Amino acid sequence: MDQPRPQFPDPQVPSRQRRRWPWIVACIALFVVGLAVGGASVGSTEVAPVAAPAPEAETVTLPAPPPETVTVEVPEPAPPPETVTVEVPAPEAAPQAGAPAEGSIGPGVHVVGTDIEPGSYRTDGPSDPAFPYCYWARLSDTTGDFESIITNGNPQGPATVTIEPGDGAFDTSGCAAWEPVG
Repeated sequence: MDQPRPQFPDPQVPSRQRRRWPWIVACIALFVVGLAVGGASVGSTEVAPVAAPAPEAETVTLPAPPPETVTVEVPEPAPPPETVTVEVPAPEAAPQAGAPAEGSIGPGVHVVGTDIEPGSYRTDGPSDPAFPYCYWARLSDTTGDFESIITNGNPQGPATVTIEPGDGAFDTSGCAAWEPVG
């Protein structure tokens, strides 16, 4: 069997002709137009009119308007107050209501040997009926540390405490006055 021969295009006959001539003609035409426009302005002897420069702005200084006058009526100042000195006699030292009597202990922290003396003291219990407990503590010092508490209590009624000479302080709150036990 005969095999078919491959077919190749004939080199003398172009399979597709390109049309380059329209591009070439367009480029030449643009070049000629450009020369005509450019040559006209270069070869021309006419002078284009030049616009005159704008006149410089003139500075005008206007005077400031006169200040507006305002009239304010000020009332006469009041005379200074008079100072009156009155001597009041000092009241006699009387115990205040609810304050502990001489030798008794009220609320607060009291230093033993300075504020209070060692000994036995008695209270009637809480000073306010709305609170059923009061508080007391014998302290080794006044640092406020938990470790400084020797002993303490929360009585609901009458109570007695003995403060030793070696105690540093006595703290109480919410209790009626602590009276020395005779």
